[in-house]
Amino acid sequence: MKLEVQGRMHQEGKSRFEEFKWQRVERLRNEVREFGEEIIDAEELASIYDFRIDKFQRLAIQAFLRGSSVVVSAPTSSGKTLIAEAAAVATVARGRRLFYTTPLKALSNQKFREFREKFGDSNVGLLTGDSAINKDAQILIMTTEILRNMLYQSVGMVSSESGLFHVDVIVLDEVHYLSDLSRGTVWEEIVIYCPKEVQLICLSATVANPDELAGWIGQIHGKTELVTSSKRPVPLTWHFATKTSLLPLLDEKGTSMNRKLQSTLSKNDINIIRRSQVPQVIDTLWHLEDKGYAASNLVYFQQEGMQSSVKGLLRGAAAHHAGCLPLWKSFVEELFQRGLVKVVFATETLAAGINMPARTAVISSLSKRSASGRIQLSSNDLLQMAGRAGRRGTDERGHVVLVQTSYEGAEECCKLLFAGLEPLVSQFTASYGMVLNLLAGARVTRRSNESDDLKVPQAGRNLEEARKLVEQSFGNYVGSNVMLAAKEELTKLQNEIEMLTSEVSDEAIDRKSRKLLSEMAYKEIADLQEELRAEKRLRTELRRKMELERMSALKPLLKELEDGHLPFVCLQYNDAEGVQHLVPAVYLGKVDSLNGSKLESKVHVNDSLDVVGAEFNVGNTERQHDIKPSYYEALGSDNSWYLFTEKWIKTVYKTGFPNLALAEGDALPRDIMRMLLNREEMQWQTLADSEHGGLWCMEGSLETWSWSLNVPVLSSLSEDDEYNYSHGCGI
Repeated sequence: MKLEVQGRMHQEGKSRFEEFKWQRVERLRNEVREFGEEIIDAEELASIYDFRIDKFQRLAIQAFLRGSSVVVSAPTSSGKTLIAEAAAVATVARGRRLFYTTPLKALSNQKFREFREKFGDSNVGLLTGDSAINKDAQILIMTTEILRNMLYQSVGMVSSESGLFHVDVIVLDEVHYLSDLSRGTVWEEIVIYCPKEVQLICLSATVANPDELAGWIGQIHGKTELVTSSKRPVPLTWHFATKTSLLPLLDEKGTSMNRKLQSTLSKNDINIIRRSQVPQVIDTLWHLEDKGYAASNLVYFQQEGMQSSVKGLLRGAAAHHAGCLPLWKSFVEELFQRGLVKVVFATETLAAGINMPARTAVISSLSKRSASGRIQLSSNDLLQMAGRAGRRGTDERGHVVLVQTSYEGAEECCKLLFAGLEPLVSQFTASYGMVLNLLAGARVTRRSNESDDLKVPQAGRNLEEARKLVEQSFGNYVGSNVMLAAKEELTKLQNEIEMLTSEVSDEAIDRKSRKLLSEMAYKEIADLQEELRAEKRLRTELRRKMELERMSALKPLLKELEDGHLPFVCLQYNDAEGVQHLVPAVYLGKVDSLNGSKLESKVHVNDSLDVVGAEFNVGNTERQHDIKPSYYEALGSDNSWYLFTEKWIKTVYKTGFPNLALAEGDALPRDIMRMLLNREEMQWQTLADSEHGGLWCMEGSLETWSWSLNVPVLSSLSEDDEYNYSHGCGI
């Protein structure tokens, strides 16, 4: 009886206030008709309410009145809907239309009831998969999928025949659903397809990257302002419930876990204790009753569990989940708002913006079943569910109770609570259906400033126009920003490297040494440095001479082998990344001895063979001629032709292909491969280069493939098979 009286008083007071608010809206509409739209300002809209609006609400309303789209990021139950209401008042007063979208039918139904109370039945309509009421109303409530399908017909445009005619404002409630894996793409599509002259009001729970969302909308839609707030109107207190107790989850500072909940037991012991401490629903309810946290939301993830939980409760309790009839859910919501229901057992749909604030929110588990198994809640999900706790204007504090389960204890609760906000992540997917809808949808001209009914229908979009639309996703925007930031960071690092390099150059060190050292000490160090440089030059010179001696020692061996069998060789080089490569190949001979005019022209165009002899003063002309590099040809085991000088030969083996005809009348192997080489197009690629000549390669043909298969791997060739060509050369 007491609950019924309280509920009647609450409803009567609410009705009187709503009636008074609607009278104010009507007064404002009449004033706009008489004096013009200029009289609508933030103060005028704030005067509709009998309380002082918050700072973030005022900032958002001012941004809207400036003609900007607005992104609002604020905690759950902080009053974001008031911004949409104020925009609706201004829009109705101007004689224009506003679309209000929600992610759920239940939420759309609730907003429909609320807006009808505030603006009158004739001014508010509803459009969902189940209902179509007053579709031409100035304020039309709908689900996001309904709006997305409407936008397919006239992407980016407004016409008198489209559903967006006379629409000035679109409100996207719960826009953080953009991160939803299965439905998030719908929110992105709406922003992409929405006509640029329509203002967007995007209402989001707190997320880590609202600036990126506002930046993206500003880039593809038009001027957008961001308004954020982290302040909850009703502070939250976190609790942890076990079978026998209800304790504070956090310490007095609220920065770490309550010491009374900490455990020093082993993991196995903890799991055993957890199972014994899992409370029944009635245990948690008794704890709440004992502490005075009477009005509660129990967020429960299994519908079967909810029905069994309610079964023993005869009065003051109800269930709310997707399996309930829409009329039943609306009935439960109404009873709970009137105070006639004390406990509601519900799924996470209550976290999706449905207006059912309570003194206490009980979250029975941090994980839930899904099609892919049991998954953990995200930190954003947890904070949204917790946001139902604390009734503004009624409770000084809201209470959130996390319950011990077989899977989670206090440690897991704190870990998730302190994990921080998660960023919005694009789930945009360019499906076949989306592309077909874009190609088929009518394309109309933009609305004229002078006339509302000017339109020129055209054929559907072409593929290029559809492609440009789908490339405007939130993910592409964030990705391009990440690349830009990475490039800026790379440039910054390169500048720092250049600065540090200049500081450690010889000139810089020399200048600092002159300042810090005496003249005698400086001269002594300078002399030592000069000696060191001379030693380095000498070492480099010796290495060059040793390399020339090695190459010179190879020449007679290679010349001798040109008339005999075809030996195997090992070619060695380092690529641009410094990785060493060893290539087994069969040696054919010197370029000029192969009668390969194509090869000879290649060598003479790309190399000046006189450079080596001129650079090194090796004495007589005959000796100088001996060290000039010559070019040779080989077929590698990878079926590639190789053109090289002595510089790139690591090893010459005694074994190889015998230069004998395979059958009577056949050509010799060397002649066969020479013929195959001359057939090639000579599309050589440079592998390595040096002062002693280059190393090139060219892909072989199907005819050379069988020859390359017979070139053995290096591991099958022993040191005994190697020619000791350095013997007697002084190395």
